[in-house]
Amino acid sequence: MRINSKGKTLNQSDFILTLLSVFWESGRKELEAFCRDARKPSKHGASSFNHFLEPEPSQLLRVSIGHGFRRARLKYAYALLRGKDLATGEVSIDRRDKQFEVLQNSHAHVIHLQNWHDFLLCIQKCGFRSGKMITSDTSVLYSYVLYLIGKVQIPLMLTHHSGHTDPPKEGSEKRMDKPCFFHGI
Repeated sequence: MRINSKGKTLNQSDFILTLLSVFWESGRKELEAFCRDARKPSKHGASSFNHFLEPEPSQLLRVSIGHGFRRARLKYAYALLRGKDLATGEVSIDRRDKQFEVLQNSHAHVIHLQNWHDFLLCIQKCGFRSGKMITSDTSVLYSYVLYLIGKVQIPLMLTHHSGHTDPPKEGSEKRMDKPCFFHGI
């Protein structure tokens, strides 16, 4: 167990946020701004504000890691972001840089306002009307991970009313024609 100079017990997300401060400060600032904006309505256009969640940066960091690395345990994500090869234990700067690229790509999808609000629309279509109906923010955020994996990383076959099926076009964004892919679950 580690404790900082203010007496706060540190966890894995604190260590990863520190890595962000060192190697990708703009990403940490974007994450913090997104979370701050989710708490209050904007008077100046679109924002991450919603009536369901007021996420903390550490919570959305988990979403970025779950989406980008397909990992839920932050201790492995911390090792990856330090540049460690999990199989051999070797650490390299090149590997660290590549892992930060993965995180940056994932982060862009996580804080993309259209993705965020499309996901929240799915929550609403599932019958939730406010944050009072949500008993676990963590469950909702891990659902956001699954949503992003489905939306961004899994190619979908689109079926026309005629019954004809088209594979996704090469190089095209893999999208669904309905905003809620897990609505029927």
